[in-house]
Amino acid sequence: NQFGNENKAEVTQIGTSNISGSFQVGDDNSNTVLQSGTENWSLVDQNGTDNTVNVDQWGVNNISNLSQDGTGNEATITQARRDTSANSSNSNTSNATQDGVDNTLIVSQYGVGNHTADTSQSGEENFARIRQGGNGHDALITQGGNNNKIYSQQSGSLNQLTIDQDGNDNFSSEYTNG
Repeated sequence: NQFGNENKAEVTQIGTSNISGSFQVGDDNSNTVLQSGTENWSLVDQNGTDNTVNVDQWGVNNISNLSQDGTGNEATITQARRDTSANSSNSNTSNATQDGVDNTLIVSQYGVGNHTADTSQSGEENFARIRQGGNGHDALITQGGNNNKIYSQQSGSLNQLTIDQDGNDNFSSEYTNG
């Protein structure tokens, strides 16, 4: 569903039983979804102006749920193996919310799968990059305020991460291998 002017939604699905939904309210919002494999699911909800979403999911049972409210927010969600071969990454979940102005989110989940990334950004000009490779990682990321930055990377198996930034000009960098 689209309400407003010059909104764009492009969906490409290769494989079987893939589902994608897009809801856009406002002007100049765009989202591009590519799903290859089986039983991948994507929902993009955009409300505002000039918000951008790119979702790439390769494999089986990957789920992406992204909501943007505001102006100039950007999100990229990738759930696949590095070689992006079909049916290679399984049961990854990314839930993300962006509320504000000019926030950037990059979530990359690779490897065997079974990763979960729950991310929430509110305020202005926040940046978060979450990378998870291997098997069974959980990341819970919350940013509120302005000009906050998070760089996170987890590899190995079964790591859990929680980062909560509130205020202005905070920085966090985390690497876990185990």
